[in-house]
Amino acid sequence: MKYYIKLSFLTPSERDIKAIIERVNHELLGKPLNDETTKEARELALKYVNDMISVESELTY
Repeated sequence: MKYYIKLSFLTPSERDIKAIIERVNHELLGKPLNDETTKEARELALKYVNDMISVESELTY
């Protein structure tokens, strides 16, 4: 009998993504737009998205 591992990925919805964008914009409000803040925005967005992604695994036959 062969076994398989089934993986399911749960990712943020469009609504969640909009909330992340608003949160990042709010946190960077008043900062100058430059390469440093661009990098900071990307890092913040990745942090928030990673918190919302989950992976489930299941052994199947």
